Amino acid sequence: MSVYEIGLSATPDEEILKVAEKEKRIILTHDKDFGNLVRQLYQPHGGVILLRLRNQSPQNVILYLIPFLKKIKFDRIKNRLVIFQKGKVRII
Repeated sequence: MSVYEIGLSATPDEEILKVAEKEKRIILTHDKDFGNLVRQLYQPHGGVILLRLRNQSPQNVILYLIPFLKKIKFDRIKNRLVIFQKGKVRII
């Protein structure tokens, strides 16, 4: 599901974070501002996965993201920032 599909495309990032927490969703984004926001705000959230891949095509994202999601326990993502780069994942 995307912010476009649910009518939140013009919504401030802080509000998207609140909606995601309320609906128990993880935010998947290419927007580095979410990384800064999560570190500045100390509000609960379902987790933010920040994708820092050169090739941001859906096929490439799936290629790297699916194996990670299959092995990670989702409670390790809650209230955390996951920075996902080719060959490296950092959970902050």
